[in-house]
Amino acid sequence: MKTRLSALILFSAAFAGYVDAKAWNGIEPLKTTFAEAKKVLGEPVSQDRDGRSIFETKDYYVTLVLISGNCFEDVGIISEKDAMPSSLVGQITLSPKISKSLEEFPDLSDVSKPLPPDSDPKSVYKRWLSNDVDCFGNGEEMSCSVSNSQEGIGYTDSKAGIVHIYYFATLRETSDFKTKHKPCRASGL
Repeated sequence: MKTRLSALILFSAAFAGYVDAKAWNGIEPLKTTFAEAKKVLGEPVSQDRDGRSIFETKDYYVTLVLISGNCFEDVGIISEKDAMPSSLVGQITLSPKISKSLEEFPDLSDVSKPLPPDSDPKSVYKRWLSNDVDCFGNGEEMSCSVSNSQEGIGYTDSKAGIVHIYYFATLRETSDFKTKHKPCRASGL
């Protein structure tokens, strides 16, 4: 009985930190197919220079990064012309049509809001380490991207407000996907 209880505790602890990527409008990275996304978004209005599909909604331009549903690639995306209905959405990028402040996006609260001053130092440190911050430009032209690979969400902001919001698979989901799928190409080719 003690062995079973210990095994159950270890099993539960192993998955206590597991978080699924955030979904947007029912579209989930590494779970939603291109065909399912098109049912939600309609037909693309254009493509970017890499062939990614761009959709238009009332509030956003939505860009989908597509990947094969049968294998994985460390680098590279599938253009819309090469996509199959079974291709998976790897990332969702929202570009607001009208600039809004960070506070107007509730999904970004986990990534952006500081922890209370009386927080446990370990929690604060873990939170700082889980966010990846990259800034470029200077002065009026400065822009920063903040992403959290444990939560699967990020954003780019500027003085004008939020420029892009990114929904992507968490590190754990990506690792699980790679474990269950073969590489699309043999390495070294």
